[in-house]
Amino acid sequence: MVSEFNKIQIRKSHSQARKPSPFAWNEHQNGRQSRRVYKSPTIVNLEVTDICNERCVYCYNFDRSSSMGNTSLNTKNVDNLINQFVTHEVFHVVASGGEAFANFEVLLYLIEQLQKNDISISINSNLSIKAKRKDRLKTLYEAGCDHILTSLPSNIPELTNLLVNSPNAHERIITGIKEAVNTGFRVSVNTVVHNSNKDQVYATAKLVHELGCDRIMATRIVAPDYRDASNNPKVTLDENPNVLSQASALECLDQLLKARDDFGIDVSTLVSYPLCLLGDLEKYSDFVGRGCPTQRGHRVSILPNGDFRSCVHLSKEILGNVLKGEDDIRSNYHKMRDWHEGKLIFDECKICDYRDICNSGCRVDAQAFSGGLTGRDPLMVGPIIDGKIHGDALNDFVPLKITYDKAVLDTIAEKSFYVNPSARFRYEDDFYLCSIKYGNIIELENDIGEFLIKKKQSGETFTAKDFGKSNLDLLANYFCKDLLVSTDEKFNSKRNRNMLKKGLGIDPRNLPYQ
Repeated sequence: MVSEFNKIQIRKSHSQARKPSPFAWNEHQNGRQSRRVYKSPTIVNLEVTDICNERCVYCYNFDRSSSMGNTSLNTKNVDNLINQFVTHEVFHVVASGGEAFANFEVLLYLIEQLQKNDISISINSNLSIKAKRKDRLKTLYEAGCDHILTSLPSNIPELTNLLVNSPNAHERIITGIKEAVNTGFRVSVNTVVHNSNKDQVYATAKLVHELGCDRIMATRIVAPDYRDASNNPKVTLDENPNVLSQASALECLDQLLKARDDFGIDVSTLVSYPLCLLGDLEKYSDFVGRGCPTQRGHRVSILPNGDFRSCVHLSKEILGNVLKGEDDIRSNYHKMRDWHEGKLIFDECKICDYRDICNSGCRVDAQAFSGGLTGRDPLMVGPIIDGKIHGDALNDFVPLKITYDKAVLDTIAEKSFYVNPSARFRYEDDFYLCSIKYGNIIELENDIGEFLIKKKQSGETFTAKDFGKSNLDLLANYFCKDLLVSTDEKFNSKRNRNMLKKGLGIDPRNLPYQ
């Protein structure tokens, strides 16, 4: 039975022109798409509690009360939120905290209700609460959640304990990872990188690979939004021991790439790095598609008391409350239009050819070092214009090219395909959004979205001829992104892991220099 979430009314009209962006610098140019604005978020970061058993120095909630917290969602709150998620067609929910396991019964109830409504779920957890951990992991896995993101600051136990502010934290996290992996979870590990652990990224990646984790992320530490540079304008990167320099940031990413090549582990980051810092976008292609999920219109954050934020790092921001009064998720989301419409992008970045992919780096980090959300990301080098970085680049510029294996392109026109059963669709203003799986979301043109929805609902297969031979590159892109699956299993095996990940979430038509 098709859930209400996926019973999408197919729009018949193809004649309505897409509304242009209100910002001249965002207009369609060089064959690329203009920035689109969505009607509601696609991903919600939901804090089920602010209670936490740890006090990590790098946590974006570190500024909260020194107590363990005292606010948690209840099942009535969850019912309210689920109704809003369904009404506004949210694709994915990240259950976090605090420590999500500290509100276990409500966490379980949340997962069960999301599953009933075809909304995917993942959990952020430190995995360090030992009480009933094995049984609880098994219960959550059987309820339908299969992915956990945890945090491990270092492969060195003493440093982990120091950064987590807790004795034996390293041992508790490691045993928690082992138990989650043994239960069947896909476990990703995030290492928040600063100067005390920047040289241990490779060794930490080796450790988590040996533990059976699927992915490691090296995420640069983001300065808290309460650190206002306008109060201390003379602060520089060189004077701050907790902030990565440009060279150190690149070295951390180089360690990730070496770990990927040596161990076969997936690598990524949770906070984007300015693309002008990376320079060689082919080499660093694993980190190109991230961007800022808030500026791209995808993500919002909801606290356990219902307070609504644009970004988890903005501890002082309260846009509204979705559990009190008349404001719901959509009305609060519309208060974020400055993010969505590009008004917060740094001035120099507005002329960059990659502005709508990079999103001008991290706006919260920019605020901490410049005094405002429209400021310069401290890792920014300079805009990329006509294939040149205008600044003191650390690497020569190499554009990202979305290319496909010749064996795929030579035979794709002969194959039959079906739509990945995990794909979900929602209609926007004359285009569609598609969640291929979890929070991997792309835009689809109206006619393509309608075509794919019909094929998914009917279960029919189709060929390149049906899809339109003029769309062969697009067919290859969707196949390599796992939106489409071939009826030929041997052909599916030609999609290697790098091909599935490269430029994740990027529409190739938005890339310059293709």
